[in-house]
Amino acid sequence: MLRPPTHASTTPLPWLGRACPRREDEHLLRGQGRYLADLAPPGCLDAAFARSGMAHAHIALANLADLRAMPGVRLVLTGEDLQALGQLAINPLFPGVRAFGTPVLARGRVLCVGMPIALVVADTAVQARDAAEALAVDYAPLPACTTAEEALTAAPLLEGWPDNTAFAQRHQAGDLARASARAAAAVQLRVACPPVAPMALEPRGFLVHWQAGRLTAWTPLQSPHRARLELARVLGLAPEQVRTIAPDVGGAFGGKASLGPEEVALAAAALRLDAPVRWIATREEDFVSAPQGRAGHLAARAFFAADGQLLGLEAELL
Repeated sequence: MLRPPTHASTTPLPWLGRACPRREDEHLLRGQGRYLADLAPPGCLDAAFARSGMAHAHIALANLADLRAMPGVRLVLTGEDLQALGQLAINPLFPGVRAFGTPVLARGRVLCVGMPIALVVADTAVQARDAAEALAVDYAPLPACTTAEEALTAAPLLEGWPDNTAFAQRHQAGDLARASARAAAAVQLRVACPPVAPMALEPRGFLVHWQAGRLTAWTPLQSPHRARLELARVLGLAPEQVRTIAPDVGGAFGGKASLGPEEVALAAAALRLDAPVRWIATREEDFVSAPQGRAGHLAARAFFAADGQLLGLEAELL
């Protein structure tokens, strides 16, 4: 058993070396958890998104007036309605990442399957989804890439870019040529990791209300504090005008790490409506539109001495 270090303090630490009782489970085991779908303030409206069915295309929206006249519909927003907003920041995982911005809702062009094209707010979730599904979108297909290998040789997909490379880095230490010359054996390996979609028990969602000059947002995001600052910046509000609240969260797996276009569009809708607005993604919607990961290809060579000692490693990750 681990014991408190006597040289550091004479005060015993009752938790060291013992099982710590969990304090966060009781309300969940009693069925008293409060997830986003359980939150519905008085007068709460529901929202749904019309999304792209194509990977890359010019678009034209044909029947917005019809959507706005459908039963229960309170508001329909498109990219043109939100073009004055700021753009979401790119998380700079590595130095030198080329920054790029995309509109909150597509404006004239869609860049991926699942990209939000329009937001519908209605009295009920069913009415909102019915209206979103009724949006008529005329697509003029454009070239698209579905793998990194394709993107390396394809024409630039983003305006103003010379190529499709977000960043390139090289890391080197030691003498690889010497390790190769000394090696008794070399092993080559190729690993292809397919793209993955995060699939938490609770899908993504957002609940937001603008009241008395303050925006209150309930969010299952993994970074509610960063979301507060991002919302304020994109919407042009002071940080003290935005409050984010994290209720119980039913999993995330990285899919709820950052603020997305859906949250920004809902907040913009709440600024226009005297009512709270809520969006709960469907399972299919999350599958096609949540942030994806992996899709990496690794090619590696390892150099070994006769006794099995690793002498050197050369790897390329795309």
